[in-house]
Amino acid sequence: MVSLNYTTYYPDEQKYISLFPADPSKTPEEVKVQQEKIRGLIAVAMEGGDLPKDPRKVKAEDRKTIRRANRSLLRSVSLASGQEAADSGSETSGNEAGEDADPENIEDDEFFA
Repeated sequence: MVSLNYTTYYPDEQKYISLFPADPSKTPEEVKVQQEKIRGLIAVAMEGGDLPKDPRKVKAEDRKTIRRANRSLLRSVSLASGQEAADSGSETSGNEAGEDADPENIEDDEFFA
């Protein structure tokens, strides 16, 4: 079940590391170490009740709630792997990117500048 939680709750701030690469023998050791760190943190979160022990029983709409509730855990995964969160320090709301965006403020977004 750790593998399923890995794919479901993998930190958005990081480039995804596939659990099943096309040629595992070509995967650099540092990538394997990073993947094991992430898997370990997810396993600890599952044991602590922060992530579901059986994610197959979680409704799709509840996944966002779980992700939001564990945002700091998921960021710690990013930091533990040596990467800084892409939006650290610039968070304007508690929402994930694009979630519940206010269409009135879209034109003021720096993306459209």
